Amino acid sequence: MCKSLYFKKFYSLVLLLTTLISSSNAFAQTKRGGGQVASTQSKQSAPKCSGAWTGTITYTRTQNMTNNKTVERVSGRGKDTTDWQMKYDYKATVSVIESPDKNGSSLGKATIDHKFSSIEKTSAVEKKLVRPRQNVEGYERRINFKNRN
Repeated sequence: MCKSLYFKKFYSLVLLLTTLISSSNAFAQTKRGGGQVASTQSKQSAPKCSGAWTGTITYTRTQNMTNNKTVERVSGRGKDTTDWQMKYDYKATVSVIESPDKNGSSLGKATIDHKFSSIEKTSAVEKKLVRPRQNVEGYERRINFKNRN
């Protein structure tokens, strides 16, 4: 037999069983007892719900980003390095209680903690050029470069 014929028979059997089970009352719930409350139980009504929502809501968000790059100078006499870092933390908590009016409305109190930092460090490195000392009409020029971090 072909695979598609097996599949058709299996599918038909599943469809038939589903139809039979859904039309029967075998799984339905029935009411039991005479509907009378025992005399030992007192007839108390459940407390009325005002419909107000109560609870706690918490929302957090964290973001981080970095950008590090080194760029050669156009003159070819050094490079500039930049290191940047950003960090963002946010947390909010809202506590919700039922209003004193008991009319279905709610009151909320929020606490928010927010931190943000951005740090950028830039450093420049100059290449020392080797030049002979030059005297121009009695003027001596000296070039000294010092790297400071």
